[in-house]
Amino acid sequence: MRVLVISHLFPNSQDPVLGTFVAGQVRALSRLCEVSVVCPVPWAPPWRGLPKYFAYSQIPRNSKLDDVPVYFPRYFILPKLYYLSKWTFPLAIKRMSHQRNEASPFDVIHAHMLFPDGYAAAMLAKQFGVPLIITVHGYDAYDIPWRNRIYKHAVMEAVRHSDRIIAVSKSLLSNLGKLGVVKSSTMVIPNGADETVFFPRNSNSCRQALGLPGSPKRIILSVANLVELKGLDNLLAAFAIIKRSVPDALLYIVGHGHLLPKLRRLRDSLGINDSAVLVGARPHEELPLWFNAADLVVLPSLMEGLPTALIEAISCGKPIVASRVGGTPELITDSRIGLLVSPGDVGQLANAVIEALNHSWDSSAILKHAAKYSWNSVADKLITLYSELVQKPDNRSTEHGQETDIEQCVE
Repeated sequence: MRVLVISHLFPNSQDPVLGTFVAGQVRALSRLCEVSVVCPVPWAPPWRGLPKYFAYSQIPRNSKLDDVPVYFPRYFILPKLYYLSKWTFPLAIKRMSHQRNEASPFDVIHAHMLFPDGYAAAMLAKQFGVPLIITVHGYDAYDIPWRNRIYKHAVMEAVRHSDRIIAVSKSLLSNLGKLGVVKSSTMVIPNGADETVFFPRNSNSCRQALGLPGSPKRIILSVANLVELKGLDNLLAAFAIIKRSVPDALLYIVGHGHLLPKLRRLRDSLGINDSAVLVGARPHEELPLWFNAADLVVLPSLMEGLPTALIEAISCGKPIVASRVGGTPELITDSRIGLLVSPGDVGQLANAVIEALNHSWDSSAILKHAAKYSWNSVADKLITLYSELVQKPDNRSTEHGQETDIEQCVE
């Protein structure tokens, strides 16, 4: 079986941690079928005076993830005018995908995110006459469709032309109903972790490898993009409270994003700059060391789909403190795995972290729970779905016969 994966979230030479949750799924799938990935990136001139855009220009057009070919065609976009990708994103993937399909036809197209990926993939699926699956990860369902009419129209077109929509959590699945998604065309397949990479290791050895203090220091870890929705400002505020009760606690925040300067200023104003470290981005292959070095993993998000970082943490046997949002309560199902708090409640977050640091956790119970969330298990479910759709081409919605903007674009 040949599968075309379309995702603008995928690791590249300039951002090796972008979309690692898609890369993990692709890597597991490639053991069971033939996969190609198309990952459009914004076109940018090679001007060093604009570092962000210069980085885009340096991404090679062809690459590989293990033996999986990955293509990085360019699409035109302007700052603050992301809705333009409704028109430019499909054009970017069209030529590359047609060349690959002519060489050896695809059986299935699997897009990640409703927009712009799902919308563009719907055009290709119509042209190639193959089933389309779209995985919804979070803000593409609860944020993007409600920005303006252009976004909503594109999302609705993607929904209308998909054969199956996958949500990474039950909570996210419920949001799809607001978009008119028929329940019979949906299913839940969570994100996963690579159990050959994320597994328990000696904590002191991992701390030593990372240059971190050993016992009796207690390490709190958060792995997240430095964006507003991750609630990291609340974590810093809570940590200032935690230090009063747990003076040997240390906080490490691993991740990058536009909030870095703001979070640094907040940390310094709280007087915790000697014990709260903003590590920055780290290679994904280094994360198992960080998780195993930690005593506790914390994610105070204000909104989520299903955080891969938490799955990776419990795969290393680590307890969690996280906000009760999105699919997180579906992962932390009881107090043997971790503690849930109300999003945005700094006091409650601080108290939960203190409680968790003073609790004796059963790592074997955490690991048993984590076994349900492996990329190999996810890949098996996807292959079953692909086979079902390929063998039953008549299961596509009659709405595919309606004349829509997508069909006009195809013509």
